[in-house]
Amino acid sequence: MAEFPDLLINPNPNAPTLDASGNQIRGINIFETTAERDALNITVRIPGALSVIKGSDELYQYTANTVDDAAWQNASNWLGIGSAGGAGVQNLNNLNGNLTLVGTGSVTITDDGNNTITIDSTGGGVTDVNGETGTVTFTGTGAVDVDVITGTGQIDLDLTNSGVAAGSYTNTNITVDAQGRVTSASNGASGGVSSLETLTGELNLVGAGSVTVTDNGSDTITVTGAYTYGLYGYDWEFSVAESQLSTVGTYEGTATYIQLAGSVPRTTAQVQVLNSGAWSVSSASNVGSATGLLAICSNLGVARLMNGLMYMGAGAAPGSPGDVLYLSTSNGLLTPTAPIGNGEIVRVVGYNVDGDRIYFNPSNDWIVLA
Repeated sequence: MAEFPDLLINPNPNAPTLDASGNQIRGINIFETTAERDALNITVRIPGALSVIKGSDELYQYTANTVDDAAWQNASNWLGIGSAGGAGVQNLNNLNGNLTLVGTGSVTITDDGNNTITIDSTGGGVTDVNGETGTVTFTGTGAVDVDVITGTGQIDLDLTNSGVAAGSYTNTNITVDAQGRVTSASNGASGGVSSLETLTGELNLVGAGSVTVTDNGSDTITVTGAYTYGLYGYDWEFSVAESQLSTVGTYEGTATYIQLAGSVPRTTAQVQVLNSGAWSVSSASNVGSATGLLAICSNLGVARLMNGLMYMGAGAAPGSPGDVLYLSTSNGLLTPTAPIGNGEIVRVVGYNVDGDRIYFNPSNDWIVLA
């Protein structure tokens, strides 16, 4: 920029010390237009120069380190600092003090030097942010809290969609992350109520379809659907079914779950005897296989029917409806014909009910044939 040859002395105290009519005063340039600024002689250009464009009242600082034409005439090298009486502060760099914004009240933004900025105002805090079209990012080493300190206003957060569809879910399977956000949700299979504890045991409802338990408000509970229900103990069960038995080995009556080491495998509809500390296959051919505690194996887990109805299959029950059934000399079977051989055991164990089902009720008495 142009330099004065010596100290500037003003001989007239009633006249200005510097006259800006020449459009430059050592590093501060006043131009009619941007084109006039771009055409400034290179010998008077300096880095850090300030320029004012008349009519716009914009103040610019030159930020490049070189002053050749390409750099000087590049608008991106001129940083707009502000405007007098215009739209307010455009940009501030390296602010290390307090920034005070004054409107109808007083708003102060304070940096305490410890990564904390405090905004105060005579109105009780920031009440509004208008015209925000970009993104506000909170960055820290820990969690960022956004709180409404005073007033009844609200803060609306524009959250990224999680991918979980809005709506209601049934028997929901959900996944929750460490921040408590639901990241996945789906409808689950209905498990239903498997048992209801009472003072005397448990009521189990088991069905392939829908089971409904209705309390009509008059001390009556109505149960509908394809199900079985019963009273359960640790080793003992009493069970009945609403619909007719139709699967081999299903039952209504009293069953035991006692399973002992050394027992033979459980085979559906096979008669077994508890003798010498284990379950074995029954037979009327000898005392040891016929005179102990008898049970007939069900198709459900380890349950053995002690007394009650069992479905044997369509027309598969021994004998005819109403026939007395005896323990057979064939292993694990029943027969409508009493044994007659020497040393064989005659023991009544039940009845043929309808050709499909038997009533299993072993007698505590037996006869050994001589």
